[in-house]
Amino acid sequence: MPKLNLNKPSHVMLAWAGLTITGFSLYALTKNEIYLRRREHATPYSAIPTKTTEISWEEKIAQDEANAAKKGYNINYRDIHRLSEAKTAGSEGSSTSS
Repeated sequence: MPKLNLNKPSHVMLAWAGLTITGFSLYALTKNEIYLRRREHATPYSAIPTKTTEISWEEKIAQDEANAAKKGYNINYRDIHRLSEAKTAGSEGSSTSS
């Protein structure tokens, strides 16, 4: 194996590139392994989300409202959405009638 002379800028860059590539690849492998290990030991009703779970926006809103209720907040996104639609409909109606 050839000996690297680290006094040359090209050899320093080569060494840093090797260290960077090795570091990022080990990070990616470790991250994936930790994720799989967490999924393996998680309970069925765990807070760790699965990557394949797709829920509708209504379910997301219901979850957010439930979490807000646990913290003591009173949020109703359906009323907020209905009021914003009424406001935009009212502003569209007033701008077209002028």
